[in-house]
Amino acid sequence: MTGHAVQLFEAAERLDESPREMLNGGATDALEVLEASATDIAAAAQIRGIETADVDALLDRTASRLRTLPGEDGVFPAAAEAATLLYATAWVLDSETANAEDLRALM
Repeated sequence: MTGHAVQLFEAAERLDESPREMLNGGATDALEVLEASATDIAAAAQIRGIETADVDALLDRTASRLRTLPGEDGVFPAAAEAATLLYATAWVLDSETANAEDLRALM
């Protein structure tokens, strides 16, 4: 895995394993990694034939989820969604099998 892919995966894992981390800095940390890796994600997607619009949709949805902090009662579903989206960004960035069809199905 590349550096940014590892960071995205670790951010996803953090939210996946401890959903309350979403409220304790996990969302902010994940957003910083996402923003730092956006150019690399777009370049990797282009190499794999994934449309720019699909990548932009993934990045926008992930960033939106991370910026919108839930209340205490919504932390588990919000963290699960954020983790899933972060895992998807790591997959697009680092996997030879990433493709447009699977990304669209995920979205």
